[in-house]
Amino acid sequence: MATISTSALYLNYIMENDTWEEDKRLPTGIIPTSYRVALKPDLDLGKFTGSVEINIKCKENTNIIVLQAHNTLHIDTNLIILTPTWSNLSSMTDTMGQMMFSNSSHPNIASIKRNPTTDELIITTVEQMHIGDSYKLYIQFSGKIQFFNLKENYNNDYFCGMINLQLFMKIIHLFYSPFIMTSMLINCTRRVFPCFDEPSFKSRFQISVARPRNMTTVSVMPVDYSEEIQGDWMWDHFKISPPISTFSISIFTSELEKGKTIYIKTNRGKYTVQYFYNKYADKKIRNDTRFPFSKTIQFLEGYLGITFPVPKLDIVIIPSFIYNEMNTLGTILQNEYMSLIPSLIDQWVLHTITPKWWNNLNITNILGLYLTKITTINVTAKSSWYEMENDQTYSILSEPDQSTYMYKYFNVFKGEWFLQMLRESISEHTLKKGLFNLLIKNKYNTFDEAMLWDSLTEQAWKDRTLPADISVQTLANSWLHKPVFPIVTVKRNYGENSAVIHQHVFMRNYNSIARQYYEPKEHEWTEEEKANEMVDS
Repeated sequence: MATISTSALYLNYIMENDTWEEDKRLPTGIIPTSYRVALKPDLDLGKFTGSVEINIKCKENTNIIVLQAHNTLHIDTNLIILTPTWSNLSSMTDTMGQMMFSNSSHPNIASIKRNPTTDELIITTVEQMHIGDSYKLYIQFSGKIQFFNLKENYNNDYFCGMINLQLFMKIIHLFYSPFIMTSMLINCTRRVFPCFDEPSFKSRFQISVARPRNMTTVSVMPVDYSEEIQGDWMWDHFKISPPISTFSISIFTSELEKGKTIYIKTNRGKYTVQYFYNKYADKKIRNDTRFPFSKTIQFLEGYLGITFPVPKLDIVIIPSFIYNEMNTLGTILQNEYMSLIPSLIDQWVLHTITPKWWNNLNITNILGLYLTKITTINVTAKSSWYEMENDQTYSILSEPDQSTYMYKYFNVFKGEWFLQMLRESISEHTLKKGLFNLLIKNKYNTFDEAMLWDSLTEQAWKDRTLPADISVQTLANSWLHKPVFPIVTVKRNYGENSAVIHQHVFMRNYNSIARQYYEPKEHEWTEEEKANEMVDS
């Protein structure tokens, strides 16, 4: 069975905590356009310090700025500075651009409040800020580095924010080299620095990280330059990222050793892949460079129509990593056994084009699983869709026990099968072109389920592979928003030019108890009905 990727981990986190249902959404009168983040994690002290400069823009007249900062972040409100700025973001290349004063008024801060329940940091100004005005918001902060212990802290809430994995690795492999990483799961970035911590607020990021001289740091983008600071410390300043959500950011600092650099060239660009291992890693794992990066990335670039979004990919191998794999833009953390294809697909479908809100992650998982299968077939020895399936999938569908862990992904599997059916009915060309249009139109932006179905419908109507009175949304609703999986049997009567369609729920033990809840239905087609009519019985 094709692997479900990191986005499924986010989905599981949501379902366990109902985070997105409880969250109060941020107002949209003020939006971020870029960030400059500086972080200095110190393992000896067990804490990190930092600062963030956020360029913000007014979308409506207001005197309130609302962003998010977890209550574990210490913020000196006396050091918060708000100044009018202008930044030519469209021409950002290797620097953040020169800041210049604009015609924006110079607002004075009236009050700063924190809401520990919603994590909101609320800044009220004396003067009104007006539509089109741009400002720079500067905040200093500090926080505690979270220690993650496998035996005591196997809990998502602990694996959130700035983390020290040293103890975790000592338990597993007696490996004493320190790991410092950020885990930007849902609502976790606000534990590392104040930000607009929702997926729809996509911005450019320039990240700087201080590290001991003997350690290496990787992040979203390649290092632009490094500089020495007092003692045995260095600052690594990373290049500016494309517009991304806060959960797409990562920082990983360690004493891991670099493997051989892999150089990739496709029809659209050149990239590098860098592995990182601990010095006790199995030599077979360290020397395994057989994964077809060039073939995989070139296939996905052609299929999705978007160049690989960053110039490098760092792959950090963490032995026995309990989450199997986690990825952010430009960085993949995984154990020694996971397939890379799902994480590569997430570089496009999760980080370049992003779900509008957390409850849209289900459709991201569906797309990711479908693309994983089609990519695997095209770049590996797998020769058919049948080889990509697994008995476990059928167990989920045949025994819909909502208390089981895997049932959480029931609609993911069902949705991926729905895409396979679309591929056979509206044609692979139409499906591929519809996905292509969706990604091109929403590159570095957000999408939801309705936008996917609309894109496929428009392309199907254009290609005349779907009747004009039927939409993909209608078909998807009947398949994806019902709790079970249907089995449809068609019996043709060629003599009478008719057909009988019999539908019942797919269950392994289809007994009398199941029948009272899922009674089968029949519908008879006569010659008066159109041959291509879709019946939802």
